[in-house]
Amino acid sequence: SSSSDDDDDDDTCVIRSADAGQYDLLVINSGANVVLQDLAFEGGARGVVIDAATTGAAYAVTLNGVRATACAANGVTISASGTAAVAVRAYGDTRAAANGGSGVAIDVSATGGVSLDLDHARFTNNANAGVLLDASGGAGDTAVAVADSLFEANGARGLDATSAGSGAFNAHIDASSFDKNGADGAWLSHAAATAAHDARVDVRRTTLLGNDGGGLVAHAAGAALDVALKQVKANGNRGGHGVHAAQTGAGALTAAVVRVDASTNGLSGVRLAEAGDG
Repeated sequence: SSSSDDDDDDDTCVIRSADAGQYDLLVINSGANVVLQDLAFEGGARGVVIDAATTGAAYAVTLNGVRATACAANGVTISASGTAAVAVRAYGDTRAAANGGSGVAIDVSATGGVSLDLDHARFTNNANAGVLLDASGGAGDTAVAVADSLFEANGARGLDATSAGSGAFNAHIDASSFDKNGADGAWLSHAAATAAHDARVDVRRTTLLGNDGGGLVAHAAGAALDVALKQVKANGNRGGHGVHAAQTGAGALTAAVVRVDASTNGLSGVRLAEAGDG
């Protein structure tokens, strides 16, 4: 059984299923906040499609215990335009697996910035990326937080997050695995036009193993880049560096590397490069 609650007070649409029944496709075209809870989507053309033209101060999509598997395209697709700050959260053993596109694909052109929070979630065996975040058409700050999550055996990158907005870029990854993907394990890129909008990447207690590309790629063009790595394993990445931090604009690169194991990679173990470096 499933139910939908539309709370006029906080402008939130809640859709949940007590028995986690299976659905082929759920499409939501709404500016209201969306909560999906204990829903399973399997084998349809697309699992979840959310298309929102946002207004006001904030817009949120929450996935709690959602399963999207074996869909012909993306398991979950979220598109958001407008003026609000966009927040996407997936937790509660949310899973996207064996989909014909990405596990979760997020395209944000909103001007208020975007935050992505993944906690106890799994993205495996998708034909494209495990999670694809494209905020290159938006503005404002971009924040990515990943904890206790798995990105494994996807056809492209495990996590692919790109921003070109006018704000800062912050990524924090803890206790997660990005292993055996068809390209880089994790790609975090900020192409802000000026050095005033810094990029910060903090990765702790995480593995990036056996990917066909590199392990971790952190990139900033124009902005300064600050990278902190602690207790990271980036081994056996066949097509690139174990860790590659690159600042290709006018800003500076700073890095703190503590207890990082990066061996048997196709290129360097750890490469730190500023603009003009060979």
